[in-house]
Amino acid sequence: MNDLQLPKFRLSLLGRFELTGPDGSIDLPNKKLAGLLAYLACTQPIPQHREKLATLLWGSHFDTQARQNLRQALFRLRRVLGQDVLLGNGEEVSLAPGSIVCDAAQLEALTRQGTRASLTQAVELYKSRLLVDITVPEGAWSDWLDSERVRLEGIALDAMVKLGDLELQAGFSEQALAAANKAIAINNLREDAHRLAIRALAAAGRRADALKRYEHLVALLKSELDVEPDASTQVLVRSLRQPNLARSAPVALADAPTRAPAEFPALPDRPSIAVLPFANMSGDPEQEYFADGMVEDILTALSRVRWLFVIARQSSFTYKGRAIDVKQIGRELGVRYVTEGSVRKFGNRVRVTAQLIDAETGAHLWADHFDGTLEDI
Repeated sequence: MNDLQLPKFRLSLLGRFELTGPDGSIDLPNKKLAGLLAYLACTQPIPQHREKLATLLWGSHFDTQARQNLRQALFRLRRVLGQDVLLGNGEEVSLAPGSIVCDAAQLEALTRQGTRASLTQAVELYKSRLLVDITVPEGAWSDWLDSERVRLEGIALDAMVKLGDLELQAGFSEQALAAANKAIAINNLREDAHRLAIRALAAAGRRADALKRYEHLVALLKSELDVEPDASTQVLVRSLRQPNLARSAPVALADAPTRAPAEFPALPDRPSIAVLPFANMSGDPEQEYFADGMVEDILTALSRVRWLFVIARQSSFTYKGRAIDVKQIGRELGVRYVTEGSVRKFGNRVRVTAQLIDAETGAHLWADHFDGTLEDI
């Protein structure tokens, strides 16, 4: 392997900012310089417009001063990283491919691989939230950092639950329980992590503890969200309360239960909706998390409507990649309406299509598409 293939720097962003070079740790002179490098690392290999970077970190300044501050920051970064690491022209700035290894990018890549080994590495990488020690008093920065923290936390939680599932399939119930508990410690409303813990306890022969876990989950969801556990969780627990059935297949019962119509949840007493994973129409697997992030933003917005009952992400995402009739999804999730759509990215532009469907009749109530640039997503 030649020098061009070896990264010159390592950048840790999950937790505290830490830049390491060939000679050890590197201290940057201020938070905005660290924020600029972190943003370029999180968005690599996509070149970033200078105007966007200036707004991100100096948006409260006059335009001329913001651009001047950006030029100075790029000059300082080049002095630290070298001319061959930070690339740019009159319009855009980017990091040279392969020059910096970033733990946030590694987290995504390892989770996408989906093997037991890669998921173990991904879980180990996630030490804490993104950039816990970097504060920049700019609205654009705060908006980006908040959304990126949510996105990366979701990826890490997915990795923990997927790893737990693989551990359980391999017969390692204690490791599966540890993965579930780690996810719950980060977000105690991840019902799929609670469900994994219940399955792990049942597989270890601790049926009483599994049922206690379920009762704790019921109380938690009631107090925090005023909802009941998902139908799949309820079916799992019903199976555990039948000792003979629970002993025969404590693991398999959780993921794809076959339910009689009487077991479907009743519709709530207010309008209810599930937002299904949007299809990635870009033909690029790298854009999968972009499409998922779009759905999470929609779910967040809908959840703010107090009179609307919104199914949680972990429930609606169980249908990802599965061709299932919308009527069946409505019955299984106990919702009246379903939203589905797609995301297509081409160059710097994005098209998002969405449609609202009546889950009882299958009728399309509304459909539209939205075009925009990545800068105004």
